[in-house]
Amino acid sequence: MPRQVDHRQRRRQIAEAVWSVMATRGLDAVSLREVAAEAGISMGRVQHYFSSKDAMILHACEAMAEAAYEDAVGSPADAGAGGEGPVPAEPASRHPVRNVLLAGIPHDETHRLGAGVWFAFLTKAAVWPELATVVRRQLDGAHAFLASTLGEADAAGSLRDGVDPAAEAVALLALADGVVLRVMVGSLDPQSAVAAVDARIAELFIAP
Repeated sequence: MPRQVDHRQRRRQIAEAVWSVMATRGLDAVSLREVAAEAGISMGRVQHYFSSKDAMILHACEAMAEAAYEDAVGSPADAGAGGEGPVPAEPASRHPVRNVLLAGIPHDETHRLGAGVWFAFLTKAAVWPELATVVRRQLDGAHAFLASTLGEADAAGSLRDGVDPAAEAVALLALADGVVLRVMVGSLDPQSAVAAVDARIAELFIAP
């Protein structure tokens, strides 16, 4: 019997090769040939899944966003109606909020390289509308998840008075982006970044 091909796994393999090329040589070095060599597969196999470099890069960005989202809040299979993110198991808890905000802080070289790749996608998205759409989907999803989680915490009486869940979600994401950038350039260590996020969360939630 012919062996079944896991196409999802093949596409993920190619995405990971794109990340690896970007991490070591930058986005401009990404090509079908370079990615094939990095993945240890033929260029024809890469072309079977992606007809162009642009299509491959867009997929790699989307795959990175999905992987980060799953690490922070769970599988997309757990998503609520409308695809705006999973319904938190503990809606009144601060832990889902903390997980999302700390997910991008690089604590080791592997995560630092990953953050560098994501920033490269962000930079390119400023001049590439199709890539901006992929990035915006991830950012909007993170905001929707935080706003929903904070809203449920507010309804459960876990937030301090006067907190606007939607507005606070914007502020929290801006805080997370800022500390990640500072860690990346060496102006803040990871432990201080975590402490800054934890301090803000403590200001929002009523102590249990």
